[in-house]
Amino acid sequence: MRLKLVGWVNDASIRQMEPMFPLPPGQSQKPPPALVLWIVWLALTTSIPIYQLVLGKGLPQGANAPGTGFGPVVVMAVGQILVAAVLRWLVLPRVGRAPQMLVVMIVGLVLSEAVEFYGLFLISPDQPETKLSLFLLSLLSCVQFAPIYARSGPASLLRLGAQQGTDRNP
Repeated sequence: MRLKLVGWVNDASIRQMEPMFPLPPGQSQKPPPALVLWIVWLALTTSIPIYQLVLGKGLPQGANAPGTGFGPVVVMAVGQILVAAVLRWLVLPRVGRAPQMLVVMIVGLVLSEAVEFYGLFLISPDQPETKLSLFLLSLLSCVQFAPIYARSGPASLLRLGAQQGTDRNP
């Protein structure tokens, strides 16, 4: 049984929708240039130390309070880092089209960046070692998403999309 959120929207109407800015006939959407991937990666990766310095008031120092173990927040954070690593090293290399690469990269970066927020807001102040560990895990996880496959400029992604993406599903 499918739920209808809005009475006038159904599967047929969704299929008939045209893009807001349709392309001229015979043209297809170009993949994003490599510069876009680098800018997105740089912006999301550099925001992690900024969050730590501004919201966390510097790097946490000291040892965890005695008797504090790993709570569910730490387990969830490590799980997200593992999912981000799977996206980077198993999913991203198999994605053949540049627009999908951008989406996978952003999802991985968001999963990685969320770990920093867990450390800032969900871990108690008496656990500075845990806060620092989550900060470093988050930062290193974002670094792994550096779009090194886009290192030779915008033309590299255009070639990559043309070579690997033409025979896959549109």
